[in-house]
Amino acid sequence: MIAWWALHRYWFMAGDDYVHVGQGGHPGGQFTAADWWAALANDWTMRNGRLADAIVRLVLRPGAWFYPLFAPIMLTVGGLAIAWATQQARRDNRAPWVWAAGLLLLPVLFWFHPEMAGDGVFWASGAINYALPLSMLIGCIGLLTHLLRGGSIPWVLMPLVVAWVMLTDAIQEMSSLALFFVTVAVLVTQWRRMTVQLWTLCGAALSAFVVHMSAPGLWKRAGIIADAAPGSTVERLALAITTSSTILWQRTSLLWLAIMVIFVAVALWPGRHTRGDRVAAWIAAAAGAAFGLASMAYRTRFVAGRIAENGMPVNMVPHTWLVVVTLSFAAIAIAVGLHRLRRYWGVVPLLAWAAYIGNCGFVFATGIVGTRAHFPPAVLLALVVLAMGAAIAERRMEWDRAAAALVVAGLLIPAVGWFDQTRVHLWRNWSVVDAQIVTPLEQATGSDDGEVVLPATLPYPELTYLRAFELPSHEKWLKSYYDIGDGVTLTNP
Repeated sequence: MIAWWALHRYWFMAGDDYVHVGQGGHPGGQFTAADWWAALANDWTMRNGRLADAIVRLVLRPGAWFYPLFAPIMLTVGGLAIAWATQQARRDNRAPWVWAAGLLLLPVLFWFHPEMAGDGVFWASGAINYALPLSMLIGCIGLLTHLLRGGSIPWVLMPLVVAWVMLTDAIQEMSSLALFFVTVAVLVTQWRRMTVQLWTLCGAALSAFVVHMSAPGLWKRAGIIADAAPGSTVERLALAITTSSTILWQRTSLLWLAIMVIFVAVALWPGRHTRGDRVAAWIAAAAGAAFGLASMAYRTRFVAGRIAENGMPVNMVPHTWLVVVTLSFAAIAIAVGLHRLRRYWGVVPLLAWAAYIGNCGFVFATGIVGTRAHFPPAVLLALVVLAMGAAIAERRMEWDRAAAALVVAGLLIPAVGWFDQTRVHLWRNWSVVDAQIVTPLEQATGSDDGEVVLPATLPYPELTYLRAFELPSHEKWLKSYYDIGDGVTLTNP
């Protein structure tokens, strides 16, 4: 938490942060309860059907000082949720290295992809739309697994837990569909072991999903994104799935490889295996490899075609459908393999995989390739690997000791390296924002004529919202926040 706080010392509002708090029309981002409710109603009916933006407004309402205190708590709880869910895959819940791995997973992921931290963590609107529901979703996986392992929740806390589950669904459509897939996976594979508390949580999740999917704003936003591409509905859907899934595969190829290696290792493991278990493991590994090869072939041909033709190559239909088919086969084969081999790792990897597939649903269907949209699926895929690895390591004590050493050497070093570099880069961004953006805007407060020139880019734009201070799209909201008159012109160089 202290490390996250040290980074958020250099946080600043950017882009839609001003939009969300400015909808009340009052300087300094102030708004009344009526303003907040009206904006939430507009989100539900017109914009996106999410609760997330309403939470952004509440978090930013106290002032710019509050988010740097809120974000470290949110991210630390997310790391603890990852560790707790991973522990549920083991018979021994007292492995310290698992807790270290959970807390270090996000920094290591950001070390590989620093841009995911930019608009997924260090931009308040992005963090509450993606990092917050992700942390809550992983907490739901841990809760469901705890109950499936024979645990229980004090009934006095059940209303709070039900509220947690329903809030997870309501915040964002990615977490909503992911939780729906997790719930279906529990009901299909574990229905013989369902308790009253499990039925209660599953019922709450399904009810919240139905309500969320009825939001008009959700489908209006999805339609705007999907209709932007040419072709028939089927062609647009296939192209969207292929475009987004292949880029996500590029960003997470090492995690896919780790899943395939673990399946092969289990298939070759000497011991009491049924033939069906071995076949399921080999098929899952082969399906993952097939999707990876199809993705590489598609991206190679797509890039070559763009270079040659400055557009989509003509003969891309076979490659597009090959990716769609192999992705579908891999999703099912890996789910079957995780379920068949649950004696090794319990249900956590299966539930995390279900959440991964569900999380990708809207992203793939709309063809989104932004890093913040790919951030939650990447974390869930890492959770699959971590849970599988933690459970396998437990079966041999020497492997468990090696895993502990791997966390210290393999995760801590890149995490510290990322932290140190990011701290410097965030400070440089903050210095530019403070001196060249916030200070001139504050000096223009109350003015009704003149011009304020704001830099269009920052020294490290990948560490915040990419169009953080792009004008004129954010001019209205910057003027509202800093109480600048309409006669003042805000421009980029």
